[in-house]
Amino acid sequence: MASDAPLVVPCAADPQVETALRCGRCDTPICPRCLVMTPVGARCRACARLRKNPIYDVRPLHYLRAIGAGFAVALVGAYVLASIPFFQLFGLLLLGAGVGEAVTRAANRKRGTGLAVVAVATLVLGALLVRLLAIVPLPILTAMGLNAADLLRFVFAQFLSPWGLFLALAAVIAASRAR
Repeated sequence: MASDAPLVVPCAADPQVETALRCGRCDTPICPRCLVMTPVGARCRACARLRKNPIYDVRPLHYLRAIGAGFAVALVGAYVLASIPFFQLFGLLLLGAGVGEAVTRAANRKRGTGLAVVAVATLVLGALLVRLLAIVPLPILTAMGLNAADLLRFVFAQFLSPWGLFLALAAVIAASRAR
């Protein structure tokens, strides 16, 4: 007379744990800590074929293209905004969305924390560079002998102004578009 009770055996991955569960595909004994729930039932790790989501699988070439596109859009956009003073603050918010979108498109619509960092960094560097050159022209910068302390004071002063607040908001928008 055959018993319908499941046979308790050691787990294939954790031999010290006894289990009655088995992989739905290969019938390997698996404990509750080792099983992976899939749409078709409990599977062992080998049968579940865990893969990273391809949207978040960003290669180095994607990062290079994203840096180039983000910096180009930030420079051009900030230059256009510098020539339209009455639209500059709210235009920064649109620029943040544009830089975030350019970064994701250049990275083949990939997303992730790394691309969000790229979007924020290119936006801030591009906007600050254009702002520096709009306030102090390049021939004057080279004649003055730009030093690091003056540059740091300039950047700090920009972040404490209303322009800096809108740049921070634009950075949040850029990061959310690329995340």
